[in-house]
Amino acid sequence: MRATLILALGMASLCTFAQLNPGDIVFTGYNSDPGSDGFAFAFTTSVTAGEVIIFTDNGYQSSGSFRTTEGLLSYTVPAGGKSAYDFVAVEDRGSGYVASDGATLTEYGSLNPAVGGDQFTAFQGTVTSASNFTVSNVIAMLDYYNVGGSSNAFDADATSSQTTAIHPSLTNGTTAIAVGTSNASDDNGRLVFSSSTLALSRSDFLSFVCNPSNWENDGAIIYTLPGNPINTWNGSAWSEGSAPDASELAEFEDDFTVSSDISVGELIVTSGQTLTLDSGFTMTVNGDVTIDGDIAGKGKLQIVSGTFPARIRRATNISGILEVPSSSEVEASGNLTITFTDGNTFGTIIGDGTINGDVDVQTYLDLSGGASDGRYYHLGNPVQSAYNDWNDDGNTMIAANDNTGTTWLWNASNAEWEAPSALSDNVPLATGVAVYSGSTSGVDFLQAEAGSIVLTGSVRLDDVVIALGYNNGQASSVQFTNAVDPENPSVAESEGWNFLANPYLAAYTWTGQTLPSGMANATYIWNGSNYQSYVNGVGVNGGIAQIAPHQGFFVQTTNSTPGNFTFAAAQRIEAEESELFKSEADGVRFNLTRANGNNDETYVGFTAEASSEYDLKFDARKLTNGPETPNISVVHPTGNYSIYHTNGGDVPQLSVRCTGTVEGELLTLCWDVEHLKSFNGEFTVFDTKEQRTLKPDECPYEFNYDSNVIDRFIVSFKTQNSEVSTGLQDGFMYFNGSEYIFLGSEDELNGSLVISDLTGRTLHESTLTSNAFNLPELPNVAVATYTRNGVQYVQKLISY
Repeated sequence: MRATLILALGMASLCTFAQLNPGDIVFTGYNSDPGSDGFAFAFTTSVTAGEVIIFTDNGYQSSGSFRTTEGLLSYTVPAGGKSAYDFVAVEDRGSGYVASDGATLTEYGSLNPAVGGDQFTAFQGTVTSASNFTVSNVIAMLDYYNVGGSSNAFDADATSSQTTAIHPSLTNGTTAIAVGTSNASDDNGRLVFSSSTLALSRSDFLSFVCNPSNWENDGAIIYTLPGNPINTWNGSAWSEGSAPDASELAEFEDDFTVSSDISVGELIVTSGQTLTLDSGFTMTVNGDVTIDGDIAGKGKLQIVSGTFPARIRRATNISGILEVPSSSEVEASGNLTITFTDGNTFGTIIGDGTINGDVDVQTYLDLSGGASDGRYYHLGNPVQSAYNDWNDDGNTMIAANDNTGTTWLWNASNAEWEAPSALSDNVPLATGVAVYSGSTSGVDFLQAEAGSIVLTGSVRLDDVVIALGYNNGQASSVQFTNAVDPENPSVAESEGWNFLANPYLAAYTWTGQTLPSGMANATYIWNGSNYQSYVNGVGVNGGIAQIAPHQGFFVQTTNSTPGNFTFAAAQRIEAEESELFKSEADGVRFNLTRANGNNDETYVGFTAEASSEYDLKFDARKLTNGPETPNISVVHPTGNYSIYHTNGGDVPQLSVRCTGTVEGELLTLCWDVEHLKSFNGEFTVFDTKEQRTLKPDECPYEFNYDSNVIDRFIVSFKTQNSEVSTGLQDGFMYFNGSEYIFLGSEDELNGSLVISDLTGRTLHESTLTSNAFNLPELPNVAVATYTRNGVQYVQKLISY
């Protein structure tokens, strides 16, 4: 018994893994275009972990041996082993080959399949070097070189690095495959199959895989490996009976609209067909994208990569949202275009993944196409490209520091416009550029008519940091701030202006933006006639929190050592269209209009956090409009404002400046009090020239511009009477020392509670849903108003 045991142990120590037989694996794909070398195979039987398979691109010679001048790659079956119909891809990622299943790979020499055609052989044996190896058993072969030979046939001999004979242990069409047309070589190819293929018997599966008619081949397309079962939409039904899932290739041979979320393994849209992604829905592609047709709609296309990057093959236009999630990698390969076609609608890229290769990006210019429609656009460059790359039409574009220049950068360090040193220079990322476009005096600059220019370069999906500059602006030859004293602007008005640009192919929200010390919260966007200002939830002239892709904008800092500004990738938003901002804040909006329809806005708002001085958080300075547009602003000793906020307690009156463009021209002043909550919504406007008091219902008010009386109007807000009556003998609420208590019954809840100070300024507004509640810190005397079902109760609140 003991002797038998020793013998058994001794035999185990010498045992090796089971020898694989011909057809135990079969090749299912290959790529040999530059940067994509690789192959795919499938197991047809269960294989134990640790089994080693060797792959080579050496050809087999008719003499009975393999050539020894090329490379080998050993593959070790990973933990857990393999089952029948498990697919594996092996791809060169630049730093070496990687297996899709994480298997250990060891390369000997250089496994480098030729672009013009080559072969792969899988075998078992031993390897000590690229030129020193033994072959014990051959398992599978793939030949895709047919120059000078017959279609779908192996060569008679391996007479070069690209030719091979078939090993005698294999049979073409069963355990080996030769693909391609006579006298042609397709660099890339793969098996085309459906989920039903995976239900075939082993012998039928081998026959299917080794039949060249079940393969697709191309000299340019780099295929996803190892590939997915195909599920085809023919216009009325899916070939697999139901919509594809994440393991299937979705092929659209007819138009299709995605109106619910769907996840597919790979996406193909055939020529002439349109895949429409409805807004609010997502198609997730877990692989490559091949678009011979079109992608339309405002929905989201999410591309998720696995071990290998997902590739965008063929020209693909995105007018909706493209998302590349974190850890995903997409090869754009110059095939991706992000559209921006009508001024408001633009394609978007979001996500924290990586996009390799150049992307084409459209930027829309809204020219009228007339003989003298030229104007400056404030743009940015969301890709890394040169200034002259913007000039698609070959029109005039000049970099010169004189009146012939049409392309300008703002130098924040000296507060001057400067031309780039050369139009062949790259446009700095996140930096605004003022560029002239349109027709003037018979010359076409940049672009003659409305439409999109195309920029080409790499895109950023991560945070972008830009250094800010500072100059007090007092010696600058440029004065775009509409100062309180136009002849003598203060440092506070002229200092620290910087010209930035959205660096992303996505709208960027200013809400929640982190600002460096001393930087004001306002943004200023030039629209061709006036500035759209926005700050802390309030915009004028269409100013909104959203900054469109490519958009340049001004910001101001009061810090002489301003530091860096960070565009945070997390601030990108999934917005396809700009929506005009409508303020719900507490304030009044004034509008000044010329007879030609050009107009300007200013805003006065009230918030408890603001002061009567300049607030970095709440106020926006007034920038001067174009020559054909009037200017309206709020004038205060601390500055001239397009948006001005105060707490309302110490500024009962404000001056409103109105300037026209032609002496004596007719101007129209109007105001919107819909959202004025403080002062019971009451105020008056006094015309200092006519010595006339205007009431809110006298809007619109027409007057003739007089340059001698520019601060013509005084706005006064009515102070509320401090005598307060109550609708209840003992009031409707009280403070018990820790919280406020509502004295009404539960049936009387769900009314509106407004707390204001004695000027009428709103301090708090909410809906009461409980008898016990908290309020913010209040002044010594405040007024509480409770309204429900048209009944109002008012009570004075006194703190001791």
